[in-house]
Amino acid sequence: MKQRNNGEPRSSLKPNGEILPYSFVTIETSNADFNTLSTQVQDTVSFLKLHRDQLMQIKGTEGVEHINLDFGIEMTDGKFSEKIFLPIELISLAAELNMTVQLSIY
Repeated sequence: MKQRNNGEPRSSLKPNGEILPYSFVTIETSNADFNTLSTQVQDTVSFLKLHRDQLMQIKGTEGVEHINLDFGIEMTDGKFSEKIFLPIELISLAAELNMTVQLSIY
């Protein structure tokens, strides 16, 4: 788990750089690699179900402005366009917990 607070440098490598305009906590929900989005999604659905009550408390905590699920995925070489569908179960759980869903392509 990683926590960063409003007003801290965005990057620990650049202490005089851009300042965070918000606080956040990072929690890893899957150990799966970038090339296995389906495993990341399955692991995350299991995590959200297992920790639902605790996550509901975070949702209601004063000062928590953003809760985001970020899936890191590998860029597919040679493809101009790619469609990625996320299961309704994941989207429903994220919505219930006021979470946004992000796909970061590397």
